[in-house]
Amino acid sequence: MKYFKIILILFIPYCLAGQDLEQEFNTLKDRWNKDPLKVSSSIGFNSTFSGSNNANSYRIPFGYNIFGNINFDFLGIQAPLGFFYSNKNTQFNLPAYRFVGISPSYKGYTLHLGDRNMQFSPYTFNNIGFTGVGIEVENNGLHVKSFYGRIQRATIKDINTRNNFTSTFKRMAWGAAAEYKIKNSLFGLQLFHASDDLNSIPIANPDSIKPQSNSILGLKFEQKFGIISLKSEYAFNALSKDASLENTDDNKHLLSLINKDNNSTGIYNAFRSAIEVSINKSLVGIDFERIDPGYESLGTLFFNNDMETISSFLRMPLLKNKLQTNFRFGLQRNNLKKTRINSYERWTTAANIIYQASKKISFNVNFNNFQFDQKSYINPTPFLDVDTIIITQNNLNAGLGLNYNLNDKNKILISLSYNNSNSRKNEIIQQNADVTNILGNAMYMVNVNNGFNYGFTLTYSNLNYAMGKTTLMGPSTQISKDWIKDKWSSSFAASFFTGNANNVKNQILRFYLTNNYALTKELKTNIQIMFNQIRNKNVASNNELFINLSINYTMKSKTLIKSFKKKQLDHEI
Repeated sequence: MKYFKIILILFIPYCLAGQDLEQEFNTLKDRWNKDPLKVSSSIGFNSTFSGSNNANSYRIPFGYNIFGNINFDFLGIQAPLGFFYSNKNTQFNLPAYRFVGISPSYKGYTLHLGDRNMQFSPYTFNNIGFTGVGIEVENNGLHVKSFYGRIQRATIKDINTRNNFTSTFKRMAWGAAAEYKIKNSLFGLQLFHASDDLNSIPIANPDSIKPQSNSILGLKFEQKFGIISLKSEYAFNALSKDASLENTDDNKHLLSLINKDNNSTGIYNAFRSAIEVSINKSLVGIDFERIDPGYESLGTLFFNNDMETISSFLRMPLLKNKLQTNFRFGLQRNNLKKTRINSYERWTTAANIIYQASKKISFNVNFNNFQFDQKSYINPTPFLDVDTIIITQNNLNAGLGLNYNLNDKNKILISLSYNNSNSRKNEIIQQNADVTNILGNAMYMVNVNNGFNYGFTLTYSNLNYAMGKTTLMGPSTQISKDWIKDKWSSSFAASFFTGNANNVKNQILRFYLTNNYALTKELKTNIQIMFNQIRNKNVASNNELFINLSINYTMKSKTLIKSFKKKQLDHEI
């Protein structure tokens, strides 16, 4: 019983934070006597093997990773532990890497240790992973969170390898955020700071990058008056783009005490406000957003800036909820300080419409010409599954789809999408580097009895970008079968495409086999085998074999210690 008293003392600070002491005592006493320690887990192993007759193949011959999530429940304290480890990639000179993190929690209190992530707001710290420590507290409408750790590791570009990464400094960061919600009001405050370690890479780095320092103060406010809601968010940003310069005391500001100010320091603002009116299932409103030129947060992956948008929006169901509509109309402009050669001021529209015409037929249409940053995946060599990820600014995005259920077993799916964007490099829009992608699919699926399914697909793809043009068209077929329900299933797919990559004609043949088998309810295996053959007149055929094996073990909640009662412990010993 003395161990129980010690643990109770450790919980006193939590109990005093507004908890019912008698209730907490009884809860802990019950767990002390019955199932004090329980665990659930999911652990997996994944390995890949590949071979090719092409000496310049992008794939590595062998790779593996180990991953898992283990959740410990000790007297009501939830402690999820996650980990991931991958071996070294010699083809791209990437080091072995691992992620290990645990987040024990009790009631509204959470402690983050290791590799974790946290989100404050889009303007300050937006779900970036960190390696360090963090704390979250939720109690009586108050939500407080803070962290300290590394958000970027030091890397040095190797010009002798295929990786396309730039050098980066080690970047340390800390932040704190608090939100208080009472009735129909919400107040929020955030503070974020990040700085690069100048000594983490050689001064003569291959990319001549500069260490940076960044501090941001964020404010948030929401208020609801019946059917009317007001929302606003503001961020004050101090960014030093070269922290290696000598510090100065000129132009002091709100965050001078924590930021490394010098001649490269700039002050930037971001603001967003909205008014919404909710009537039954409909929502109508207007919002305004302005982000200063040069605004950038070291706590986000990428960010739009030099932009002002005012728009109205309407979301409304019609025809007895068969028609779902979502519209946005606005005016968008850049060059807010009149310092850019290229500028625009244009009307923008976004629409998303879903119509369930009947139980058999449904349509969807979407259109968006608002400008925003996005990730784009460029694959100059089709079906080699090696994409180049670039940041682009969306200009126009449109799509349509049809879903037609002929009967309970037959289905037709048709989709068409179009996207046009400009690539970004070093925060600069490349006006003459458009990326245009057109993708169309028509699919016919048949669901036969006894878990047997098959289908046919016709695909068309057209990609235009700065370095060339790629087109692709052809049929494919898919077959799947459940041999033993919830235990053994297989699928097979075959495709043949003809295409043109930078005026070089290609023929692409692919076979893909997947087999899933559950050894037990907890232990499951999956094997994937893929064969690619790419042929053209200029070079010999490229044959590639890829095999992936994965093993996953899942354990539901299990009691490790049944009781801390003295008699029970003596019996277990």
